[in-house]
Amino acid sequence: MSLREIPQVKTRVEKRPIAITIVGLIAVIAAFGYFMRGFLILENLGILKNGMPDSIVIGIIPTEAGLQLIIGIYYFVVSISAYLIAIGLIGAHRWSWVAFMIWSGFNMIVGLTRYFYGAPESNYLYLFLSVVVAYILNLSEVQKLFGIQKPEEESYENYE
Repeated sequence: MSLREIPQVKTRVEKRPIAITIVGLIAVIAAFGYFMRGFLILENLGILKNGMPDSIVIGIIPTEAGLQLIIGIYYFVVSISAYLIAIGLIGAHRWSWVAFMIWSGFNMIVGLTRYFYGAPESNYLYLFLSVVVAYILNLSEVQKLFGIQKPEEESYENYE
């Protein structure tokens, strides 16, 4: 059998835009940051060494330790969500585009609200990264990759 007789399988390999890799990397870094915040809260409570504190609630009202425990668990849940979104972005799943747009929009609202009300612990890095993510995810080629914008739709690129 010669090489001409072997059926050639054509595979369509679309190259992922570098912008998606950047946004996925931002999601992974954010996930790691949230994980570390949760870890440090639990470490400061002594849960990792001594176990659960005795007084996390008084009746049905959480104590300061109980509130810190809830916040630590919240950061772990957010961290897991960010990792899942990053995996979805790398796989170009539409749900991950929607989830990260909602996430970045929420972060921008919180960041701007904190800024305008003069919160001393405003996190400008998260605000900046949210703007970068929203910009990248709204690029025409990225929207087409995720199926947000149909390839045949009009865009400004067609007029150049």
